[in-house]
Amino acid sequence: MTALVPLKSAEYILHDAAPREFIKGEIWGGKLRSSSAEFTATTVGFSASPVQMIRMPAGRVGIYPLVSFVDLPDGAATATAHVGYGAHVDEAGATVAADPNAFLNAEDIATGPIRKLLVLPATGFLDLNSQAGFDITITFNTADIVGTAAKIVIFYSMAN
Repeated sequence: MTALVPLKSAEYILHDAAPREFIKGEIWGGKLRSSSAEFTATTVGFSASPVQMIRMPAGRVGIYPLVSFVDLPDGAATATAHVGYGAHVDEAGATVAADPNAFLNAEDIATGPIRKLLVLPATGFLDLNSQAGFDITITFNTADIVGTAAKIVIFYSMAN
Protein backbone atom coordinates (compact mmCIF):
# COMPACT_ATOMS: atom_id res chain seq x y z
CA MET A 1 0.00 0.00 0.00
CA THR A 2 1.39 3.39 -0.93
CA ALA A 3 1.43 6.30 1.48
CA LEU A 4 -1.22 8.95 0.92
CA VAL A 5 -0.03 12.46 0.17
CA PRO A 6 -2.02 15.03 2.17
CA LEU A 7 -4.27 17.25 0.08
CA LYS A 8 -4.41 20.91 1.06
CA SER A 9 -6.59 23.94 0.32
CA ALA A 10 -4.97 26.96 -1.33
CA GLU A 11 -5.19 28.85 1.97
CA TYR A 12 -3.39 26.03 3.80
CA ILE A 13 -0.59 26.02 1.18
CA LEU A 14 -0.17 29.79 1.65
CA HIS A 15 0.06 29.22 5.42
CA ASP A 16 2.79 26.60 4.90
CA ALA A 17 4.73 29.01 2.68
CA ALA A 18 4.46 32.00 5.05
CA PRO A 19 2.80 31.25 8.42
CA ARG A 20 0.62 34.07 9.73
CA GLU A 21 1.61 35.91 12.86
CA PHE A 22 -1.43 35.69 15.10
CA ILE A 23 -2.14 38.42 17.63
CA LYS A 24 -1.79 37.06 21.14
CA GLY A 25 -5.12 36.43 22.90
CA GLU A 26 -4.23 38.60 25.88
CA ILE A 27 -3.70 41.57 23.55
CA TRP A 28 -7.01 41.49 21.71
CA GLY A 29 -9.22 40.13 24.46
CA GLY A 30 -10.64 36.88 23.08
CA LYS A 31 -12.81 38.38 20.32
CA LEU A 32 -14.80 36.18 17.97
CA ARG A 33 -12.75 35.43 14.86
CA SER A 34 -13.40 33.57 11.65
CA SER A 35 -11.32 31.69 9.14
CA SER A 36 -12.38 30.24 5.80
CA ALA A 37 -10.98 28.03 3.05
CA GLU A 38 -11.96 26.45 -0.24
CA PHE A 39 -10.82 23.21 -1.89
CA THR A 40 -11.56 22.00 -5.40
CA ALA A 41 -10.77 18.40 -6.28
CA THR A 42 -9.07 18.20 -9.66
CA THR A 43 -8.54 14.45 -9.83
CA VAL A 44 -10.37 11.33 -8.71
CA GLY A 45 -9.01 8.86 -6.21
CA PHE A 46 -8.64 10.91 -3.04
CA SER A 47 -11.70 9.68 -1.15
CA ALA A 48 -11.05 8.81 2.51
CA SER A 49 -8.05 11.18 2.60
CA PRO A 50 -8.52 14.13 4.96
CA VAL A 51 -8.20 17.48 3.21
CA GLN A 52 -6.39 19.97 5.46
CA MET A 53 -8.61 23.03 5.10
CA ILE A 54 -7.63 25.52 7.82
CA ARG A 55 -4.63 25.74 10.12
CA MET A 56 -5.86 26.96 13.49
CA PRO A 57 -3.57 28.94 15.83
CA ALA A 58 -1.66 27.52 18.77
CA GLY A 59 -3.00 27.88 22.30
CA ARG A 60 -6.50 27.50 23.65
CA VAL A 61 -9.05 27.86 20.85
CA GLY A 62 -12.82 27.67 21.34
CA ILE A 63 -14.72 26.65 18.21
CA TYR A 64 -18.38 27.56 17.73
CA PRO A 65 -19.82 24.90 15.40
CA LEU A 66 -23.40 26.15 15.44
CA VAL A 67 -22.40 29.34 13.61
CA SER A 68 -19.70 27.68 11.49
CA PHE A 69 -20.70 26.04 8.21
CA VAL A 70 -19.61 24.12 5.13
CA ASP A 71 -20.71 24.26 1.52
CA LEU A 72 -20.38 20.71 0.25
CA PRO A 73 -20.41 19.80 -3.45
CA ASP A 74 -22.50 17.21 -5.18
CA GLY A 75 -20.73 13.88 -4.71
CA ALA A 76 -20.85 10.66 -6.65
CA ALA A 77 -23.31 7.97 -5.60
CA THR A 78 -22.90 7.00 -1.93
CA ALA A 79 -20.57 9.96 -1.18
CA THR A 80 -20.46 11.27 2.39
CA ALA A 81 -18.54 14.12 4.02
CA HIS A 82 -17.02 14.46 7.47
CA VAL A 83 -15.63 17.59 9.17
CA GLY A 84 -13.22 17.32 12.06
CA TYR A 85 -9.73 18.15 13.26
CA GLY A 86 -6.31 16.60 12.81
CA ALA A 87 -3.99 15.08 15.40
CA HIS A 88 -1.99 17.58 17.41
CA VAL A 89 0.00 18.00 20.63
CA ASP A 90 -1.81 19.72 23.48
CA GLU A 91 -0.25 22.35 25.73
CA ALA A 92 0.77 19.68 28.26
CA GLY A 93 2.71 17.77 25.58
CA ALA A 94 0.25 14.89 25.15
CA THR A 95 -0.72 13.75 21.67
CA VAL A 96 -4.40 14.30 20.85
CA ALA A 97 -5.77 11.88 18.26
CA ALA A 98 -7.46 13.17 15.14
CA ASP A 99 -11.26 13.26 15.21
CA PRO A 100 -12.49 13.39 11.60
CA ASN A 101 -16.13 13.54 12.80
CA ALA A 102 -15.83 16.20 15.51
CA PHE A 103 -18.17 18.67 13.75
CA LEU A 104 -20.04 16.72 11.06
CA ASN A 105 -20.37 12.96 10.67
CA ALA A 106 -21.25 11.13 7.44
CA GLU A 107 -23.27 13.90 5.79
CA ASP A 108 -24.88 12.53 2.61
CA ILE A 109 -23.72 14.56 -0.40
CA ALA A 110 -24.73 12.04 -3.07
CA THR A 111 -28.07 13.75 -3.67
CA GLY A 112 -26.69 17.21 -4.39
CA PRO A 113 -24.71 20.12 -2.99
CA ILE A 114 -25.64 21.42 0.47
CA ARG A 115 -24.83 24.22 2.91
CA LYS A 116 -24.75 22.82 6.41
CA LEU A 117 -24.14 24.23 9.88
CA LEU A 118 -21.68 22.14 11.84
CA VAL A 119 -23.89 20.31 14.32
CA LEU A 120 -21.41 18.49 16.54
CA PRO A 121 -20.58 18.40 19.38
CA ALA A 122 -24.06 18.56 20.83
CA THR A 123 -22.88 21.09 23.44
CA GLY A 124 -22.40 23.63 20.63
CA PHE A 125 -18.81 24.43 21.63
CA LEU A 126 -15.45 22.67 21.38
CA ASP A 127 -12.40 23.80 23.34
CA LEU A 128 -9.01 22.62 22.01
CA ASN A 129 -5.51 23.37 23.30
CA SER A 130 -2.43 22.92 21.14
CA GLN A 131 1.26 23.77 21.23
CA ALA A 132 1.63 24.44 17.49
CA GLY A 133 -1.93 24.71 16.17
CA PHE A 134 -4.16 22.08 14.58
CA ASP A 135 -5.93 21.44 11.29
CA ILE A 136 -9.62 21.63 10.46
CA THR A 137 -10.21 18.81 7.97
CA ILE A 138 -12.88 17.60 5.56
CA THR A 139 -12.92 13.95 4.55
CA PHE A 140 -14.96 12.64 1.63
CA ASN A 141 -15.76 8.94 1.99
CA THR A 142 -17.01 6.20 -0.29
CA ALA A 143 -16.97 8.20 -3.53
CA ASP A 144 -15.14 11.17 -5.00
CA ILE A 145 -16.10 14.73 -5.81
CA VAL A 146 -14.47 16.38 -8.81
CA GLY A 147 -14.56 19.91 -10.16
CA THR A 148 -16.73 21.62 -7.55
CA ALA A 149 -15.40 23.51 -4.55
CA ALA A 150 -15.93 22.56 -0.93
CA LYS A 151 -15.94 25.66 1.31
CA ILE A 152 -15.76 26.01 5.06
CA VAL A 153 -16.10 28.91 7.50
CA ILE A 154 -15.07 28.40 11.13
CA PHE A 155 -15.88 30.85 13.94
CA TYR A 156 -13.65 30.67 17.01
CA SER A 157 -12.19 32.59 19.91
CA MET A 158 -8.89 32.42 21.70
CA ALA A 159 -8.39 32.44 25.46
CA ASN A 160 -6.94 35.45 27.25
